[in-house]
Amino acid sequence: MHKRKIVTFLLICCLILALVSCGTKTNTGPKTPASPGSSPSPGSAAEVRDTLNVSYSQDRGTLNPMYNIGYDVLNAIRLCYDSLWDFDSEGNQIWKLATGLDLEDEGRTWIIHLREGVKFSNGNPLTADDVIFTLYLANNREGEPDYFPEMDLDNTKALDDYTVSVAFHNYDMSYITSITSMLIIDKESYDETAIMTKPIGTGPYKLVDYVVNSHLKLERKDEYWGPLPSIKYINFYLYTEDAQKTNALQTGAIDVCDIPFQDIDYISSFENYSVEIGDSAQSMTRAVYFNATENSKVFYNNPDARKAVAMAIDREAIVDIVFNGYGVVSRAPVSASCVDITEDMLDYGVYSIGYNPEKAKELAIKSGLVDQTISISTNGTSQSVTIAECIQADLNAIGVKNVVINNYDSGSWLAVAFDPTACGDMLIDFTGTPSKTVAQNMQAWYLYHIGGGYTRSPFEGKERYEELIDGIMAITDRDELTRRYKELIQIHTDALLWFNICDVCSAYAHHSKLEGFRIMRMGHIDYANMYWT
Repeated sequence: MHKRKIVTFLLICCLILALVSCGTKTNTGPKTPASPGSSPSPGSAAEVRDTLNVSYSQDRGTLNPMYNIGYDVLNAIRLCYDSLWDFDSEGNQIWKLATGLDLEDEGRTWIIHLREGVKFSNGNPLTADDVIFTLYLANNREGEPDYFPEMDLDNTKALDDYTVSVAFHNYDMSYITSITSMLIIDKESYDETAIMTKPIGTGPYKLVDYVVNSHLKLERKDEYWGPLPSIKYINFYLYTEDAQKTNALQTGAIDVCDIPFQDIDYISSFENYSVEIGDSAQSMTRAVYFNATENSKVFYNNPDARKAVAMAIDREAIVDIVFNGYGVVSRAPVSASCVDITEDMLDYGVYSIGYNPEKAKELAIKSGLVDQTISISTNGTSQSVTIAECIQADLNAIGVKNVVINNYDSGSWLAVAFDPTACGDMLIDFTGTPSKTVAQNMQAWYLYHIGGGYTRSPFEGKERYEELIDGIMAITDRDELTRRYKELIQIHTDALLWFNICDVCSAYAHHSKLEGFRIMRMGHIDYANMYWT
């Protein structure tokens, strides 16, 4: 396929994260100046001039960018490092450390042209060797899945100091988007221990102070290779409780914060804050994953038990209780945000039946579910914990009385989620992928084994599923993809290895005098381009 056609197709496969502004808030706290170089206290005059205070909810205990996928501390890490390129919410490609990309051999070879004159924060120059080293780390993360399973590292090489040839065994349409989360590391100074607390990157900010599970403070790097950010200091503060976030906004302690859905109306009444609500069709989907391996006594080779749980869950109630109505009940095992999903892929099997406690109770008895102790694992966030509590109550209502909830911290969650011996019988997480395609949604969890995984689990139609998923990320023919999608969704729904609960909105509040707020394609916030008015 011609490289322009490939790039066009990939950009079509991108989700537009449209955000709608609604509401404002005011901070009437005292204004006192801070000394130069210090981190001004929230509410001070210096805050408006040169400081931004931001909340984050999860801290894995390391600043190594290879081990922070999916955690919002990554917003801070991105300010210390750069990716090769990025995509804004409208799908526009933004060149960063790379200045161009050529696709050859039908997308199996990438020729990446690097920006010259860029230096890491320690003064080392950026070269092709740093990119190749970062690609190696991305596919050799201890205890974590590969970034790029199709990458051929043996044939990936530097053509010169500023040109990289990246080889793939097979073309994968998702990689152009997902590579935006790979932040480039300095090969010469790399130390697997030091990088946990001392980032050395090419980004516009440098680390001033980091205390695990407390705060992370950054200062603008005036020797940055690109346009200097307007804001000199950015401070990230950990808030894990919903009440903490709302109080921090009410007192003016925080300028940008993801907000509890239950408090959206209240926070919208604050004078000096604007509330940004993302469309539910453009956001992540919350899901319950079943451990279908032999490590789960109840769900292993027992689809009736899994279907009993699905039909017992009052998903409308979860939308109302957990998300305050800012979401919609899911209609498929993939998100409604997928750019290539169609109406005839929706409402198969249990998604068509929906909430049916009578049928759920019948299947629970038939499958032996009522006689088992069942565990639900969460990442400890208020949303996941409340979802688990709702499911616990729903299962109790159909006679499944022994339901235990295990809440983990963000530092251990990824290890738990991908380990079938540790994740329990069910876990609460999300579905969603960088390319926002049905293909990657169906493939990603098959490859990465979240909640117990597929390749380790017997299920009806498994052999056919593997035939259909094989090479799917390389297919660009729309008709062929549609045929595969329908069959994959049917097999998956019958096997029910995960069950989507609801597609929900994103919700943020930011100071109304702060301009430039935007969420990028990968879900991170572009703090470097914000400025005070």
